[in-house]
Amino acid sequence: MNKITDVINNNIGTTAISNYLLLERKWRLSVTKKISDNTTPIKISDKHVLTVLVHDNLWLQELGYLKEETIEMLRKNDIFIMDIKFKYSPHKETLKEQAKYDEYPITQEIENEIHYSTLKFKSEPFYNELNSALRKYFTRYTLTDYRNRNKL
Repeated sequence: MNKITDVINNNIGTTAISNYLLLERKWRLSVTKKISDNTTPIKISDKHVLTVLVHDNLWLQELGYLKEETIEMLRKNDIFIMDIKFKYSPHKETLKEQAKYDEYPITQEIENEIHYSTLKFKSEPFYNELNSALRKYFTRYTLTDYRNRNKL
């Protein structure tokens, strides 16, 4: 059975979702499990600054000391960044609750983008899962955000 990330990477190519999954996978490969369990990489800006959410205050302080070492580890895994910004954020469960406050409506243009992005899936379970994931994504982010994240 194929992993959902493999199916997405093989069928969608270089989209914002596959780029994010690639960033997250490389982050997990680059850092220790303890760091990985307490962080979520979010994005790489146009100025090559990686933003990482840290879910524990103690880890936020510790990662400040490990910043240069972390940048070097990321570069070894082909994530070329100039700097990292660590931001405190509550645990992942709390993040889901916060998304309700930032919800955007699903417009016809977004519906078209979701339809286009899921056309390559012939397997219904994968189609439904990706469709659902994209709908959740677009309640939190705009179509412009989606298109801008195609850069990694």
